[in-house]
Amino acid sequence: MPPAKQLRDLFTTILLVFIIAAAANLPVIVLSGAGDVRRSDFPDTFVFGAGSSAYQVEGAAFEDGRMPSIWDTFAHAGIYGGANADVSCDAYHKYKSTQHGFVGLNLFAYRPIPCTNETADINAVQRVYDFYVGWFANPLIFGDYPDVMKRNVGSRLPEFTREESMQVKGAIDFIALNHYQTIHVKDSSSSLESKIRDYTIDGAFELIYTEEDSPPDQVSLANIHESMMTLPCLYNFYLIFHLTICSV
Repeated sequence: MPPAKQLRDLFTTILLVFIIAAAANLPVIVLSGAGDVRRSDFPDTFVFGAGSSAYQVEGAAFEDGRMPSIWDTFAHAGIYGGANADVSCDAYHKYKSTQHGFVGLNLFAYRPIPCTNETADINAVQRVYDFYVGWFANPLIFGDYPDVMKRNVGSRLPEFTREESMQVKGAIDFIALNHYQTIHVKDSSSSLESKIRDYTIDGAFELIYTEEDSPPDQVSLANIHESMMTLPCLYNFYLIFHLTICSV
């Protein structure tokens, strides 16, 4: 059997196992030993699905300004008998007309909670959302970066022209959230006085891991629910929740 087909069959089998287990209320084992997750742990309206990376399905490897990725270079070096994803499932061309699909954006985000009830720490939580989620989601929903990013980053943050803003605004159908854990947040506004700045300093927050925070290899349904309620309110947008339930 060709190596490419072996990999594809293995990937398909793994996805089917997780989908069937979730639909049948069978336990999905967390590799780190954090416990089992069952369908009954989630509300009836929670929809389970499966996905893959763009490289595995997209195709159109050299169209519309797409430049070679690391995987393109790796595949064309002759690995796996010369198999590559130049065409693959051709989802780039078929996702609308044939598969009636949607365009989405998968974002990584913590569930931030303030270290204290002080206003400064509470405001810092919003900045975490703005810098981790809003940096990417705001332009695609509102046509521009979050105000706090423009204010704190200043001229180092590129500006959208009116035409660019109109082009990217509304360019996605949904947001997928890749959630790993909760984390405590402390205000660090004094860091903005530094002359040497980076992403963390611009955010003016400090991320603090405590014993109360769920580690990345455990599932907390309460934290999932909180994130599912918070982000749609912030962005008034359809959210698909991508839960990572195992670690390696």
